[in-house]
Amino acid sequence: MDLGAAQASLQGSRIDGWLVYDFWKMNAVLQEALGGEQMLTRRTFLWVPARGAAVLLASTVDLGRLKSPYEVRTYTSGEELRTQLALLLRGCSRVAMEYSPGGDVPVVSRVDKGTIELIESFGVEVVSSADAYQAAVATFSAEQLASHRLACAETTTLVLEAFAHVGATLRAGGTIDERGLAEWMMQRAQKAGFVIPYVPIVAEGPNSAIPHYGPAPTGSRPIRAGSWLLLDYDLKIPEPMAVPADITWVGYVGAEVPDEQQRVFVAVRDARDHGLQLLRQAAAKGTTLQGYEVDRSVRAFLNARDPTMGGHFLHRTGHSLGPRGHGSGANLDDYETHDVRPLVQGTAFSIEPGVYLPGRFGVRSEINVYLGPQGPEVTTPIQREVVCIDDGASIPTGPRS
Repeated sequence: MDLGAAQASLQGSRIDGWLVYDFWKMNAVLQEALGGEQMLTRRTFLWVPARGAAVLLASTVDLGRLKSPYEVRTYTSGEELRTQLALLLRGCSRVAMEYSPGGDVPVVSRVDKGTIELIESFGVEVVSSADAYQAAVATFSAEQLASHRLACAETTTLVLEAFAHVGATLRAGGTIDERGLAEWMMQRAQKAGFVIPYVPIVAEGPNSAIPHYGPAPTGSRPIRAGSWLLLDYDLKIPEPMAVPADITWVGYVGAEVPDEQQRVFVAVRDARDHGLQLLRQAAAKGTTLQGYEVDRSVRAFLNARDPTMGGHFLHRTGHSLGPRGHGSGANLDDYETHDVRPLVQGTAFSIEPGVYLPGRFGVRSEINVYLGPQGPEVTTPIQREVVCIDDGASIPTGPRS
């Protein structure tokens, strides 16, 4: 966690400091700040002033197991806790905590109302720590960006090989189902020195209309001639802070994609590209978009193309990227939540609109975008056409940008 970046954010927002509160692991932000999970059984506060050194306020009961990179102050009784908090907050008027007005940004909705009332009793205004938290944890280090690029390069290879594996298996007269392909992908990644942290989404036919479908160990649908196939997976190097690539591609087992699937794919692809173009235009103008603005625009684009499709777009346009796949930065979301966080340089996210027709099929097309000094950079392969899995010999890759 980069507290220096958080302090710069606090200064830019004229917030006096960031007060991170935890009790029994209700707020994982504190564990991140301490560099790993610790057994803390009493109320604990980390005070990060806009300027100056951070201070950890902890119970004397927890000192025997506490490992802190910050100055530690202690309390025993509830009265002493209040006294210490008053000293930390003396002279402050605005303090950030893991609070989001209306719960719009769930990743920072972690502090109970009673604790907020306690802090407000010291005469300060509690505001959201959303921007400070994003600055501290969502901006890629040079090492993380390098790990993401490695994963993206391997992802380009793996997604094409997965479709080719289906074609080769069927051409040879063999059989393969959703789970079998998922396990093949995981084994293939491991042999190349990468990992797929969870069982990939390999969804055939009507299962592709379930956004987060997962093939069960037994009884998954067979893949055969005429199958519509959706693949979605994370892939990363096996290091805790490495950032994965996260993509979704679609394919059809046959020489020519059916008209309806083709029509929906083109609409979803164009909506995805509309979101990317919106980001490029903002970068060219030197403006910063908020997460909800991209989602709102992509959703409006899809509705304008075909209102019936817009009604089947069941999730946000994209999510932040981080070591666990879904990161803690701004999401492209004005549907599930209203994410007002800015899309800032050094962060990355997916763009992945989708249309899901229950009992029939679903289409999602996902790319990853890194906001670098020169503007938005697409780091993953971009699918331009549906992959036709026929004889396994010809698979279109599409351009990279």
